[in-house]
Parts: sequence; C-alpha cells; structure tokens
Amino acid sequence: MIWYIWAILGVFAVVFEIATPTFFAIFLGLGFFGSALISYFVEDSLILQIMVALLGMFVGAFVFKKKAHCRCSLF
Repeated sequence: MIWYIWAILGVFAVVFEIATPTFFAIFLGLGFFGSALISYFVEDSLILQIMVALLGMFVGAFVFKKKAHCRCSLF
C-alpha cells in the first residue's frame, strides 16, 4: 500500500481523537503512522504494514490501560 494512504488514515485518527473524549483513536493513529513509515521504506509489504498497524494499536491500548487502572499502594 502506498505510504501516504497510511499517513492520511493516521491524520484522520488523530483528528477524530481530538473531537472525541476517549483516548483510543490516538493509538489507531500511531499504528497507522508506523505503517506509513514501514511502507515508505519497504515497498510491497502489505502484511508487514498491517501487522505493524495492529501491533501499534494493541500495544498502545495495553500500556494505557495498565497505567490508567494502576492502583499503587504500599499496604
């Protein structure tokens, strides 16, 4: 896939994130921007691009969920 399509999807996801109160679309945007970077350097790698997009989304959501629900106490 052409790299600028991933970049446009990333921009749409970030704009959507600004318009909504949730904090999920930013991870979509990060995944899309990662895929745009892979697509720019490695052509004809659609499977790799999709894997990078999914990995960016899931890792971002997992890290944010862990930090948002952390209840740190000493006792």
